[in-house]
Amino acid sequence: MAPSEAEASQAAEQPASRSRSRASSVGAQYREGEYDTIEDVRTTSLYSALSGLLTSGKFSDMIVRCGGREFKAHRAIVCPQSSFFDRAITDGFSESTTGVVELPDDDPNVLERFLQFLYTGNYEDETILDWHKPAEVSMMTPEEVAELLAEVPGVSVTAPAAEQPLNDAASSSSAAAPPETAGAADTANPPPPGGNNDDDSDTEDGSYRSRLSNGEPGEPEEPAEEYNEFDAEDPEEDSSTDDHRSKDQINRRHSQLLRELGDSFAAERQLLNELRTRQSLFLPLRLYVMADKFDVPALKLLARDRFYRAAELAWREVECFPDVVDELYTTTPASDLAMREIVCRLVGCSIKDDEQRERMAPVMRKHGDFAVGVLNYFIESERHIWT
Repeated sequence: MAPSEAEASQAAEQPASRSRSRASSVGAQYREGEYDTIEDVRTTSLYSALSGLLTSGKFSDMIVRCGGREFKAHRAIVCPQSSFFDRAITDGFSESTTGVVELPDDDPNVLERFLQFLYTGNYEDETILDWHKPAEVSMMTPEEVAELLAEVPGVSVTAPAAEQPLNDAASSSSAAAPPETAGAADTANPPPPGGNNDDDSDTEDGSYRSRLSNGEPGEPEEPAEEYNEFDAEDPEEDSSTDDHRSKDQINRRHSQLLRELGDSFAAERQLLNELRTRQSLFLPLRLYVMADKFDVPALKLLARDRFYRAAELAWREVECFPDVVDELYTTTPASDLAMREIVCRLVGCSIKDDEQRERMAPVMRKHGDFAVGVLNYFIESERHIWT
């Protein structure tokens, strides 16, 4: 029996099943099959409404105090996402009656990003401009997040290619110019017209000097006085010469000030870039530790993947990277291999570099686990070379 038109219409209106593939280790999500965008639109709209509650504090029923700052929050939003706050509010502690949670040992700037994630599904940093849009991890299932957290982010170990110094091109293209020849120098400085300029020509003209001693006119011995008399006769030309010299001095001063200003801007820009790079490493590391403490797995995954991307790009040049490794091994448990092996792999694949080995030696001596991890990845990279 053929289906009726109503049944066919109803079957057409039913959405197709949604299949979602496992996300990659850096948090980007690849989907297979038909993807229902309506769900993500609804999620984004929901986070947009919640972000307004975070900034305004409207309907707030709990306060989080940290580092002299107060954050107005909402139990219905914070507690379902964090078992730490859930227990603090519902297990009969003083926080359940006062609605105030004290966090004296935490960084308020990091806590601010933590709450941003709970309300927006993302957090603000120096690399993510559109942080108001929910991150992919905020729309994953708990099972997907747990699976990705158990994996080490990044690709398989390969030996790094030899790096060329940044100034190789400049040094090869800027060859020294050949010295000037004697003939070219003579051509550039020809003798004055009108005959020989030998030193003997002056001394041989005794009659001329005798006339000068008798006070005859045309005294070439005192050109300064002669020029002064000439200048006195032409005050307009003297005034224009002085003006020209003053303008030259002003122009030179302006050029000098512009160069100094440009150097100052360049130094400030370099300092700003260094601060941003430092922030891009320390902020996700500290957010990762806080998310682990307050039990927010999705934020752990997001912070870990941002830390991995920042470290992979900047670890060779940034001066604070040994301090980053030191803090990572100080604030994470020995069982957290997925986070620790990020830095082990990066350093292990380049430990043959004398400069990098010397730079990382102090932190390797301080943290034996880090030294062992670096050695393991170095051995693995060597195997890739010979196999």
